Parts: sequence; C-alpha cells; structure tokens
Amino acid sequence: MYASPEQCRVLLNLQDLDNKRRAARSAFDGHTEKEDITKLGAQAALLVSKQSTLRQASRGIEAHLSDISERIKTLTEQQNSAQSEINENTNNYHIVSARSEELKRLEQSIKELHQEEEQALLELERADELARKIQSALSDIHTKEQQLSALHTKARDEYAVLVDTLNDKRDELLAALPGELVRCYEEAARKNKGVALSRFQNNACSVCRAQFDHDRTIALRSEAPLSSCPVCGRLLLVE
Repeated sequence: MYASPEQCRVLLNLQDLDNKRRAARSAFDGHTEKEDITKLGAQAALLVSKQSTLRQASRGIEAHLSDISERIKTLTEQQNSAQSEINENTNNYHIVSARSEELKRLEQSIKELHQEEEQALLELERADELARKIQSALSDIHTKEQQLSALHTKARDEYAVLVDTLNDKRDELLAALPGELVRCYEEAARKNKGVALSRFQNNACSVCRAQFDHDRTIALRSEAPLSSCPVCGRLLLVE
C-alpha cells in the first residue's frame, strides 16, 4: 500500500496516541475503589445483621427485666400482706409461724430475682457496649465509603478528561490520512489488540518477531516506507 513519509509519521503519532489511550484505560481499571466499596458494603451488611440480632436480644433482656420487676413487686406485696397478718395475729402461734415461713420463702425468692436482675442488667450493658462498637464500625465504614467514592469519582473524571483530549487529537490525526489507510490501520489494530504498527528491523517484524527470507525482504523493501507483515497483519514501517 502507498503512504508518504509524512503519512507514516502521522501513523506513528496515531499509534503512540492509541498506546496512551490504552495506558490510561489500564490505569483507570487499576483503581480498586469500586471493589473496595463493594467489600465495605459486605462488611456493613454483616454488621447490620448483627446489629438487628443484638437489638432483638436487647429487647428480650428488657422484657425479661420488666417481668422480673413485676414478679418482685408481686412478691413484695405478698411480703407486706404476710407481715400485716403477723402483726394482726401476734398471739396466734400457728398464723405467726406459717406466715414467718412464708416470709422466709418470699425473701429468698426476691433475693434470687434480684440476682437474676443483676445478671440481666450486666447482659444488657454488654449488649449496649457491643451495639456502640457496631455503630462505630458502621460509621467508620460509611466514612471510608465516602472517601473511596470521592477518589473513584476524581479518577473517573480525570480519565474522562484525558480520553476526550486524546480522542480529539486522534480525530485530527485521522483527518490527515486517506480513508483507505485509516481503514487498514483500524483493521490491523482490531486484530492485534490495539497495536497496528510494527517496524521492519533485521529482516523481521519488530512486534511478532517473524523472520523473512531474502525474497520476502526484497519485496517488503520495495514497498517502503509502508508495507504489512504477512504473519501478524500489522502495518510495517520499512525504512
């Protein structure tokens, strides 16, 4: 195919620009903010699940404490009633004896309930402390998510600006080439992962490293300054 030396220089600039576009994309894809945000989201979901379970447990403890309080209140009323009956029947041995035994049982039951209440209060305190830690961890995750989101947005915006600039320059370079040459370049780039150009060096393609015999070398040199590699299909710059 025919190309002037100036058009070959444009092709080199075009390849260099496309290399920069791929490098920019690779650099942008190398940012891990989105993956990190996803991981933080999974951690937050686990903490929220624990938080929900903990709230249910706390409500259960609070209900248990309320029940203990009611039972203590009932037993205390029974204590007062038994004591009043003793006070009213100080000369009745059987009543005094029976109610005194009842008072002992009531006192023991109330004591046990207070112990149970103390244990429940400790459990509730531990649950509250764990709830505070979970909430603090969720707050930290939220802060990190915001920071990562800001970093990702910044990287995305910078990438978009860079790509727009490179695309504008690319359009200018393409406009300086004939349509057929542009088609050949784009086709070679598509087939070779974006690398459309190679150089003819030491009787070989500088990219795919294919070596050419004497006759092929003469044929390629006769097409200078631009030919194509018969192996990889890249445009071959022949100097």
